[in-house]
Amino acid sequence: MRSVQLNIASKPPPESVDELMQRAAHMMGQTFGTLCQQHGYTQDVFAKRHKGGAGELIERVLGADARNHDGPDLMHLGIEIKTLPLDERGRVAESTYVCRCQLDQLAQAQYEQSRLYAKTRQILFVCIDGAKVAPFAERTVGLSFLWSPTPAIDPVFRADWTDATDLIASGFRDGLDARRGQIIQVRPKGRNQHDTMLLAQAGEQHAIKTCGFYIRQRFTNLLIDSLAAGDTNQQQQYGVTHVSTHFGYSEVRF
Repeated sequence: MRSVQLNIASKPPPESVDELMQRAAHMMGQTFGTLCQQHGYTQDVFAKRHKGGAGELIERVLGADARNHDGPDLMHLGIEIKTLPLDERGRVAESTYVCRCQLDQLAQAQYEQSRLYAKTRQILFVCIDGAKVAPFAERTVGLSFLWSPTPAIDPVFRADWTDATDLIASGFRDGLDARRGQIIQVRPKGRNQHDTMLLAQAGEQHAIKTCGFYIRQRFTNLLIDSLAAGDTNQQQQYGVTHVSTHFGYSEVRF
């Protein structure tokens, strides 16, 4: 079962990385309420979402295509958009959902043809106020940064994906939990215990919980730490390539 998408038009997609980063820079310091007002959105439509309303708003403002489930949000740029809720200490508050597991394709899929691979070639992370007790309209947008897996990090993604998909495809669902995986973890994604998917095994179909791929918060916190320290060497090591500022954005020079 897929999540219900809001029937709200996105802004025209940015034509370049430069335009995308300029849009991200413009959002810095803005409240969700101000963004809705600036772009003609009714904030209650996003605020009433049990989960994901903030991410939906950010994606619309940046010009993402909500219909694009298998590829990145900005297909023409090859960039996925993900929000990073930060707590009062400036730490990432939760793991980052990437995509659902495609159970019907796991046995045949290669990492390079997987949905996870397509959605993690470039990610624009947008930091947002993670204080869920605050009214939706008063929550703010922080800095944004563009990230790509480095030659050292991508093999870890591959190994985590292979471990997870092998276990699922083999039917050993009980052996798969959020403690597995160095960077990528698999967690239940369904709305409740009845939200399941069918796994074909030995000519029979078995119902297992709907699950998805997530990026661990300890990894995204490493990215946040490198930005907070202003350490461009660390940023380069972890794959950060562009960072928004109040004056536009800066490139992390290699």
